[in-house]
Amino acid sequence: MSAYVELIGRDVSFREPSEDASSWPSSVSQLVQSLRNELKLPGWLKSGPIPYINQRAVGLIDQLRASADASNVDLWDAPDKIIDKDTEQRLNVVFNSALVDCARVQAVVQAENFTGTPYPKESFLVILVRTAIWDALARLSCLEEVPVVLPRHFSGEAVPILNYMAKSIYVPLVVSICQEMPAEESAPEVDHQSSDESEEDSTVGSESSGCSPPTLSEWLDAPPTNKPEEVEEEPAQVIPPPQFEAYFFAYRPSMVPPPTCHIPVMCMADEEQIPVLMSSLLYQRRVWHISDPLVGLEFSKYDTVIRLFVGWLEDDLSSDRALPRVHLLEVETPVTLDLASPSVALMVSRMFFGLEPYISGIRDAAKNSVDKVFSETQTRSPFSWRIDTDVQHEETSSVESDDIREKVRRWAKNQSCSEEEE
Repeated sequence: MSAYVELIGRDVSFREPSEDASSWPSSVSQLVQSLRNELKLPGWLKSGPIPYINQRAVGLIDQLRASADASNVDLWDAPDKIIDKDTEQRLNVVFNSALVDCARVQAVVQAENFTGTPYPKESFLVILVRTAIWDALARLSCLEEVPVVLPRHFSGEAVPILNYMAKSIYVPLVVSICQEMPAEESAPEVDHQSSDESEEDSTVGSESSGCSPPTLSEWLDAPPTNKPEEVEEEPAQVIPPPQFEAYFFAYRPSMVPPPTCHIPVMCMADEEQIPVLMSSLLYQRRVWHISDPLVGLEFSKYDTVIRLFVGWLEDDLSSDRALPRVHLLEVETPVTLDLASPSVALMVSRMFFGLEPYISGIRDAAKNSVDKVFSETQTRSPFSWRIDTDVQHEETSSVESDDIREKVRRWAKNQSCSEEEE
C-alpha cells in the first residue's frame, strides 16, 4: 500500500510560497491572507494580570514576557487593534488550554534532552491542536485515528494490485462539520454484517437445520466416493453503493450509509500521509460541490514543528485524467511553527479561532447542497473518487481468461519500467 500512497503523492502539485499569488484561485489567496493575519499575539498578554489560574500556563506567560524583545515585535498585534471583551474571554479559554498542552510538549523535549533518547511527540501535538480547535470553534467533530479511504488512480485505469491491498489509511486527526443526510422513503434491507460474519452465520445455520452428520461407524462403512477436484475460486468483489462517494470514511460495503456525513475543514498527518489524505478529503468535498480550499497541518514523529498547508483542486480536467490534480501550497509564516514555543502555541490557537468565517461558509455550502448530493448518489451519478467504488468492467471482461496473478505481474512490470524511464 505504501507504494500506491507514494504514487498518489507524486501526482500532487506542490506550490511554492514565493509564487505570485495571482496564480492561485481567489479563494486560496483570501484564506492564505486570513491565516497569516491571525498568526499574531494579542497585546494584553504583554503586561497586566495574567488571566489564568493553571500554574503551567502562568509559567509560560512569564516565559513569553521575558522573551518579548525587538526580535519578535512583528508577532504582536498593532497597538491600535481593539478586541471586544467577549472575544477576549473566549481567546483566554483557548490560550489557557494551549499553554497547558505546550507545557507538556516542553516536558517531553526536556526529558529527551536529559536522556539523549528521541521520544515520539505526535500524540502531544495532535492533542494540542485538537483541544485548541474544540475550545475555539463550536459544533465541530475532531476525529482521531480515523480510517480514510484512498482515492482511486487519477488516470482512471484499473490497477489489479489494488485487489490485494488495504484501501484506507488511519490518520491522526480530521476536523469536520456534520451534515444530516435526507432519509430514504423506502430503504431496502441491507445486511449490516461483513461478508465473513455472514458466511459464518450461514455455516452454523446449515449444521443445525439439516440432517444429522453420520456417526464414525457409518462413515467408515460408507463406500468410497470420488472427491471432486477442488477449484480455487476468486471471491466475489463487494462494491460499496454509490452513496458512499459522499463520505470519506472507510466503511464495510455491506453497511448502510450513515445518516450523518462528516465534511472536513482541516486535517493533520505526517509528511508521508498528508498529500494523499488531503487528496481524498478534497475529492470527497467535490461530491458536495464545495470548492473552498482545505487546511492541512503536517508534522514529523520526533519533531515539535508543524507546517501549514492549503490545498485545492484544479478546475480543468485534462483528457488523460479521471480525477483533477491536487495542489498543495505551504503557507509562509512569520516564524517557524514550533509548538514547544508558548508564543507559537498561542499564535496557532488564535489562527484556529480566526477560521470561524471560513468554517461557517463550508457549513452553509453543505446545507445548501445536501439535497442535490443525495439525489446524485441515489441515481448513481456522483463524482466517483473512492478506490473501493472503482469498478472497471472493460478491464475484467477483456481479460476474463487470464489468471489474476499474471495480471498483477504485468502491472508490476509496467510500473517498474515507467519508474526506470523517469
